Amino acid sequence: MDYDYSPTKKQICVLVGAGMSANAGIPTFRGEGGSWRTDEIVRQAFDIDNFVSNLGMRQALWRWLANSPAWQAKPTRAHWLLKQLDDAGYLISVMTQNFDMLEKKAGIRQGKIRQLHGRMDRSVCLACRRYFDTKDLIMAPPVDGEHDLKNGTVHQSPSAELDDYDLRCPDCGGIIKPDIVFFGEPLDEMMLKYIGGMDIPACDELWCIGSSLAVYPAASIPLQAKRQYNKRVVIVSTDKTEMDTIADEIIRQPADIAVSLLVERTIG
Repeated sequence: MDYDYSPTKKQICVLVGAGMSANAGIPTFRGEGGSWRTDEIVRQAFDIDNFVSNLGMRQALWRWLANSPAWQAKPTRAHWLLKQLDDAGYLISVMTQNFDMLEKKAGIRQGKIRQLHGRMDRSVCLACRRYFDTKDLIMAPPVDGEHDLKNGTVHQSPSAELDDYDLRCPDCGGIIKPDIVFFGEPLDEMMLKYIGGMDIPACDELWCIGSSLAVYPAASIPLQAKRQYNKRVVIVSTDKTEMDTIADEIIRQPADIAVSLLVERTIG
């Protein structure tokens, strides 16, 4: 993790939710048209116990992931503005609840990105913890009824046969899952300690962008910033959030508009 900041410039931490990526064409998971409302099996598959115990749910989730619009999505104006904030020396970190990797695509330094809920571009064996490139898993066809992770040919479109096999580790046979935090799984404890002990104490402002601030432990970040460190908290959301009462400023605008205002005000 990067920890270089300027003592002469205002320092910003940013907490990002699904509303940040809405303009990129990625439906929010819980919002209108999101899988939480439209696909009961996928919603259940995001529970780690269900994923591990139910082959059909695993297959449904892999199919959903293979067809996610996030693979083709491009960073929004708000993402590029945060990249500008980083380049100018004002950004401490982006703590994102999204796993679409748009912060990385925008070129924000990887060491400044805190993937609170994991990342879709990487998958992991639950048994031996070997990592895999997710695209290699979901694009390659099965070989002799099984997925050949080492030698499979990468296709340009998602495999139509994702229902025909289970994704297993070629080393140990363990179940592979996307490196996304499922319900029932903890967030990275060391990352949370780093955020609470390094990022937030060093910042002047915390911007909370496009999040309902209702899902913990991410929702505890603005609480800690305000109550423990008395940092200035800015909330950007078109709807009310669970943390509006502690905000120093609330901007009821879409992320692209609000972040433009904030960055212009910060950089000048």
